[in-house]
Amino acid sequence: MKIEKSLRTLGDADLKGKKVFVRADLDVPLDNAQITDDTRIRASVPTIKFLIKKGAKVILASHLGCPKGVTPKFSLKPLVPRLFELLGVDVVMANDCIGAEVEKLAAALPEGGVLLLENVRFYKGEVNNDLKFAKKLASVADLYVNDAFGTPHWHHASTKGVTKFLSPIVAGFFLMQKPSEEVDKKILIEGALSRITDCKRNTSSIQQAILKLSTLTVDSEDCCEALVVASGVHILENLMHRSNEKVRNQVLYTLWNVAQFPHLLLVLAYDSLVNTLFTDLISEKSEASFTACGILKKLCESAGKHEIPEIPGPCQDITRLRTVVELRERHVKQERTRYRRTEFLEDKLRQLREIRALCQLIEELIVARG
Repeated sequence: MKIEKSLRTLGDADLKGKKVFVRADLDVPLDNAQITDDTRIRASVPTIKFLIKKGAKVILASHLGCPKGVTPKFSLKPLVPRLFELLGVDVVMANDCIGAEVEKLAAALPEGGVLLLENVRFYKGEVNNDLKFAKKLASVADLYVNDAFGTPHWHHASTKGVTKFLSPIVAGFFLMQKPSEEVDKKILIEGALSRITDCKRNTSSIQQAILKLSTLTVDSEDCCEALVVASGVHILENLMHRSNEKVRNQVLYTLWNVAQFPHLLLVLAYDSLVNTLFTDLISEKSEASFTACGILKKLCESAGKHEIPEIPGPCQDITRLRTVVELRERHVKQERTRYRRTEFLEDKLRQLREIRALCQLIEELIVARG
């Protein structure tokens, strides 16, 4: 999507009375149709309020989840009361995102009015960037504003296809903010996780998203907490099972960042994740497999140590870990005969010490468990 202008470059004449298609990211978590976190809704409020003040007719579009066809639990209807509270104006809810009803509601919108379309992903044409579907979406509007921070890269009908039929293409306030200065990092975390779990996964997009997560969570307690709250640990664990080495490395680095905060360690101490980390360590599948050793060591030493004895993988496979230690010892001895005190050798010695320490901790836990 090529951004032509920012919202502030448009004058009153460009907006007053114009029907503006606003693509927001309203993919909020719901529990029995109740919003449990409205962060993404609040992110687009400044853009919507600006348009309302300028007398535009706002046609709000978003996805929610990954429905397969029309699925009531993925309806955007539960968002209407919260939008009303945040915007201070009535929000009209459409039963669809295209069709005669939408055309009628859009035509009847007063200046400063807001129409919320139903979930665009109820149609396959959304994720497939079907241009016929995109044209129907665009047919009710005069110009396009994208304010969905986590979605501009998607080649979907509501993010790319519609831009062939509407002009100008404008960036909303949230999309134009600089992440390092103004954007709530919690939203950046959620946006990256959304890219990882998106219905149409793209390897390059996933790599960019996990790199962003590993960067944002470095020495940031707030970002690590946001990752945990957004079920990011489980998402990352699942990603490890189906990813290339580059992605696995970044996943391990991100989990290591989370493990630096004692109150979050317990979140990592569940069976499948511990076993995944242990398997990664003993198989040395990735360059960062040693990071898995560091996480397991912290779990044994800290908050999660009471859970580790109940997890079968490390305790049952301690023999395999001892084998890894022995192989590394042989490798280090070979390196010592070839090199003296190189940085490479120092790194290998450090890794060997850490794996030995982990092996000893697990053996102690086995004895304690009896």
